[in-house]
Amino acid sequence: MSTSAVSFIEQRAQILAMVQFTSRSDLQVIDFPEDSELNLLVRVLSGNKGDQKFFGVRLKGTRQLLSSPDEAARHLRPLYRKKANQPLPKYGFPVVVLLFSMQNDRGFYSWQIEPIIDQTKEPRLKVHDTFSCSVFDRASLDSIVKKVNDFSVGGGRHGDGSE
Repeated sequence: MSTSAVSFIEQRAQILAMVQFTSRSDLQVIDFPEDSELNLLVRVLSGNKGDQKFFGVRLKGTRQLLSSPDEAARHLRPLYRKKANQPLPKYGFPVVVLLFSMQNDRGFYSWQIEPIIDQTKEPRLKVHDTFSCSVFDRASLDSIVKKVNDFSVGGGRHGDGSE
């Protein structure tokens, strides 16, 4: 695929993500540098002064028609396969991967670093080594934001990938 085609797909993926993010007035989206694993940083705004809740976003796009979450997960699988001998990136905040099909603008998401809130344990971050995709729409964005809001950054830590 040519550089201009890749750039076009990346740009459209970002625009499609922004359509969802801007549907909520409590989200502030910040671009990340091109050499970063992340494309966007999303800040969840609240009325509490000094309250800092963030999640990172890795954006991916494809020309392929993706009609199900399983197809989306299969499409994302090479992201981990390519880096099998390298450690997964570790961030001190949750990270989602968004994948958009250019055929129908349909979006899917998967947690790469998921906030885990468990009544019996302290909040933690679970680093996933595989993708389990769901449809990305307003309802799923609301769910992502709720999970990030419920997560206590001060009490969170990186998990070992197991629950």
